[in-house]
Amino acid sequence: MVLQLENRGCPLKEQLAQLKPILDEMSKKKDERLRVLQEIRSQIQSIQREICPSAPLMEIPIHEKDLTQRKLEELQTQLQILHKEKVWRIFRYEH
Repeated sequence: MVLQLENRGCPLKEQLAQLKPILDEMSKKKDERLRVLQEIRSQIQSIQREICPSAPLMEIPIHEKDLTQRKLEELQTQLQILHKEKVWRIFRYEH
């Protein structure tokens, strides 16, 4: 989203009023990304407890300064790996 602000003759309050909806939308996206990352972390820890209840949970820090797509993909990959291991262990146990 690109917004061109006209500095000449436009009071600062008007410029801020133009930016406020954009900042609000960015804040909503940030909150949603944080929620998704926390949910994935919770799923990872849940699977870890199922696989090995006595082992300490892996520390998975989520910092508000690192809500990048790369971080999201890293956690999703980690979740997929754990899920595959869980399925493999269940299969091995049943056979």
